[in-house]
Amino acid sequence: MVRRLHLGQPALYDDAGVEQYVFDDWRFDLNLYAIIGSLANVLGGLPSGWTPPLNPNGTVDRDAVEAEVISRVAPTVVWPADITYQDDDPNPRQTTLDANSAPAAMRGWGAVPVSWVPVEVAA
Repeated sequence: MVRRLHLGQPALYDDAGVEQYVFDDWRFDLNLYAIIGSLANVLGGLPSGWTPPLNPNGTVDRDAVEAEVISRVAPTVVWPADITYQDDDPNPRQTTLDANSAPAAMRGWGAVPVSWVPVEVAA
């Protein structure tokens, strides 16, 4: 699934002077929020100086990286079926990220906050 996932180019927004990159994709369900939250947590915990496995020709070995990521992430994912959501939970996306120990800067909403202003990016 990770290899097939292509998030595209994020949109840039201004949040009171702070740049925020936003992926707006209809494919995001709570399972994907769980995987992404867990992945971000695991990546943040990699030891300093970690380098990806390389092929004999010196390029990154994608299959080895994928296998390592899966071996680190798979046991840590808290699936939505295992999360207790409150009936009045205003944001189950964020609840899912939080349950997977996603970094605090990683946010999940159903829509971009209305106070955020789109930033024009030069081509």
